[in-house]
Amino acid sequence: MEIINEYTADGLNLPIIHYESKSKNTCVICVHGMSGNILINKFAQVWGDTLCKNDIGFIFGHTRGHSYINDVICKNDEVKRIGTTYEIFEECLYDIDLFVEVALKLGYKKLVLLGHSLGANKVIYYMSKKINKNIIGVILASPPDMCGLCRMKKYEPHYKEMLEEARKYVENNDENHILSYVLWDEYEISAKTFLSISKENGAVDNLPIYRNPNLFTQLSTIVVPLLAFESSLDDIIIRSVDEDLQLIKEKAISCPSFKSAIIKDTGHTYIGKEKETADLIVEWVKEL
Repeated sequence: MEIINEYTADGLNLPIIHYESKSKNTCVICVHGMSGNILINKFAQVWGDTLCKNDIGFIFGHTRGHSYINDVICKNDEVKRIGTTYEIFEECLYDIDLFVEVALKLGYKKLVLLGHSLGANKVIYYMSKKINKNIIGVILASPPDMCGLCRMKKYEPHYKEMLEEARKYVENNDENHILSYVLWDEYEISAKTFLSISKENGAVDNLPIYRNPNLFTQLSTIVVPLLAFESSLDDIIIRSVDEDLQLIKEKAISCPSFKSAIIKDTGHTYIGKEKETADLIVEWVKEL
């Protein structure tokens, strides 16, 4: 394992964890979810080890939204405070562009984009905006309907109050103000970030399972094989695990093949099932 530090096109220095493949044939690029990082995402460490042992490269790219709050060094030696609290979803394009660029510079010929949680939404958004013939597959690990999770009362009972407050602060040019309510009882979040990850028909709204329109526009543009898996005890389930995965399959109308799996008796970060998910990924990548 090695740590690589490179700059995004907009000048942010991001740490990239690389588990090397000797053949440099295929690399899985993992985009983490909200507040994710290599220290707390134990599953990613197991994925990296397992893929490496099977001669598949693995990159865990720390996005600008890693950790709850982080201070990112910029090219001009200034420091920008971001993290989950201040991240703007649409800027994920810069981060994933960097991870892809690094993988290609390392000599990998075939790339698989893997998004966990919010990272799945980022990967879908990226694939809808970018064309890269080196990307041969997409993996969605615990893919969430972000807007649905914000609007459903059982998940976020204070959505209306948060939306009103966020709009007020943004209109008053105070977009970095932290909202009074903690999102999903976990995330202290700024006004601009809340609007970014909860906007219906916005960039993040690419798995609208809750409102279920006829077309999942971004998802429908993916033209490579897809693997999607979710945990039976996950806390992002909108309808049921089976129904959510089936709906994603039905709406991925352009992908040539779709495989799904339910990881039983574990939650959102696959505690106790890290190796099982790793083996699932390895098997699917080898089939590509």
